[in-house]
Amino acid sequence: MVDRAIERFRVDGKEIEVDESAIRFLGDTGYDAMFGARHLTRNVEQLLLQPLARETYFSDWERVERIKVSKVGSALVFEKVHRDPRRGRAANAVPSSGGASDSS
Repeated sequence: MVDRAIERFRVDGKEIEVDESAIRFLGDTGYDAMFGARHLTRNVEQLLLQPLARETYFSDWERVERIKVSKVGSALVFEKVHRDPRRGRAANAVPSSGGASDSS
């Protein structure tokens, strides 16, 4: 589900890496004992895709080569790796909190 969801960001030539801790976080917070995994799609949208979409509009997106998504504490963290314009490859990594937390 996550792979299909982030595929649209690859169209721009960006690499999105979602580590195992982030996937586990989305699954754990998207599951409810009474309703099952109904909220999983909503979690992927709210905690992963919406913050990624905000990055495309409100950051230096054209310089971003890769975004790494991981769980830190009780939130997803988005780390942007920029292209080095002089060398054409990744330069520095800039962490960005997507605002995602366990309070969903």
